[in-house]
Amino acid sequence: MFKSLTLKNFRNFENIYIELKDKNIILGMNDVGKSNLLHSLRMIFDRKIRLDEIHSSDFHNKNMGSAIEIIVGLDISHFDGDDVEKLIAKVQEARTQEESQNFYIKLKIDNKEDEGALKQFYWGDDLDNLREIKAKGINYLVLDDVFSVVYIPSHVETVRVFNDIRKEILKDIEEVEHDFILKNEINENFQKINEKIQELTTVCKIEEVINTNLKVFDDAYKVTITSQSVVDDLYKQLKIYTIESDHDHLYPASGDGRQKKIMYAMLHYFLEKEAIKKIPILILEEPENHLFLSAQIDLSRTLFDDLNIKYIFCSSHSSELLYHIDIDCNLVRLYRQKNMPLRKTISSSAQISSEYHNLKKMYAEGLSKGYFADCVLLVEGYSEKLLCDSILSCVLSKNQFQKLYVLPVLGTNFKPYRDLLKKLGIKIIVRTDNDIYKNDIYGLKRCLKIVNKNLTEIIPEELKGRKDEGEIILNKKKKDLHKHFQPLIENLKLEHDIFLAEIDLENDIVNALLDEGISNCSLNGEVVDLEELKSELQYKKWHNMFLFLEENEELFEIIFKNSRFDFLKEVKACLV
Repeated sequence: MFKSLTLKNFRNFENIYIELKDKNIILGMNDVGKSNLLHSLRMIFDRKIRLDEIHSSDFHNKNMGSAIEIIVGLDISHFDGDDVEKLIAKVQEARTQEESQNFYIKLKIDNKEDEGALKQFYWGDDLDNLREIKAKGINYLVLDDVFSVVYIPSHVETVRVFNDIRKEILKDIEEVEHDFILKNEINENFQKINEKIQELTTVCKIEEVINTNLKVFDDAYKVTITSQSVVDDLYKQLKIYTIESDHDHLYPASGDGRQKKIMYAMLHYFLEKEAIKKIPILILEEPENHLFLSAQIDLSRTLFDDLNIKYIFCSSHSSELLYHIDIDCNLVRLYRQKNMPLRKTISSSAQISSEYHNLKKMYAEGLSKGYFADCVLLVEGYSEKLLCDSILSCVLSKNQFQKLYVLPVLGTNFKPYRDLLKKLGIKIIVRTDNDIYKNDIYGLKRCLKIVNKNLTEIIPEELKGRKDEGEIILNKKKKDLHKHFQPLIENLKLEHDIFLAEIDLENDIVNALLDEGISNCSLNGEVVDLEELKSELQYKKWHNMFLFLEENEELFEIIFKNSRFDFLKEVKACLV
């Protein structure tokens, strides 16, 4: 249903168009506008904040001479869907063509000198000819008959949410005679107040609803609800306590992590209830806050696997939260380019495809962490990652290094990683070995495949590697191949940030050191010559690479400056 979001002259967004899907994850560094984006959606769909005052800071660069425009684009082509039918039933007069697949909802805010900020709501299928949305009372629009928002802030609001759910549940429950009797007994038996309140049908129902929904998030404990005194309005004094699964003692629902789960459980009830008559929208700000890593992963699984939660707009800093995002989930990355003003943000988005799930199986953690980087260096394996992390941590500032992620693809299948991350506006640099075997030049062809190109030049026979050839001959052929195809290799580097090694990682390290007249180094507490170093690095790749890096930090700058490691210089250049 959701298709796009356009923001004009709103806070840090001068003019931005963002592609949406029904489930959207908003990524980005601090202060880049994630909360502003979510707030813009609430300004349209959440009547609880509709009357909030508009300030000069809500206008981009305080440009109050231009209007704020927030436009949500919807795809209503699937007429057989329940949610589309709910929308169409309320907007018939706003549609100019029954066959139209697009529908728009727009909020325009003009600053009038005498009247202040004037908010006007429009909708329709013709963006240039929208109709004003009718009001049905104070702060209530026809729009509110269609959509309902469940908003969860980054901080815990268990008490507020409990008060809301208490009122909501009580609306649907009639007090029975049994309750009246119990109320009288409560007033007459002050000493038994806690036990009696817990026997109320309405209280038990609230408790049952919360516990039923809490099982979705955590079944290790449950809640119980009671009061500590007798007052005129009994229900206003209800409070949440937890009961551990192994005993019956009551505990206050303290601890931000536990409170947040309970809050989600209560809001889960709202979503299910609203879905019967309206289109519920879940807006979450950094749901991972106050949760351990395992709990973040559980939350991810719950949010994205729950069939009752169709429409999600979620901001996040957590790579763990992204472990279980589903096909068709949309990633929206907000970022600023170099020298971009503080209050100006651009975006890129990428829809998760079926390829993503295959990537997750191979290296889910690294791929998820890459979403939060400004630059991702794709390498073949852990040895390359260890080397690059060690050298770059020395030549980059702490702030620059935090914007980088070195991602090993655990093989040579770079393309799906590069394609997905590049869609998000992330700088991608690829480094791979110059492999030749089975009478073919696999390394160069691999690089061309990444950018959807084929080798058009005939491969000279003398450059093809054979299985029966020794390392010395094969390495010479690799060097010759690198020289022969130098223009093509240089183009891949300059145009696509793809770097083909002269030989391979181990040989490139050794040759870089030999260029500077270095003949030996330390490994596992012993002095070894470079030929032995190469053999050891090839024998136990990441283990011996770790030892080499631990004992030879003085060689990092030499390796970095060598032309064989120009890809590291490119990483530094894009982060400066």
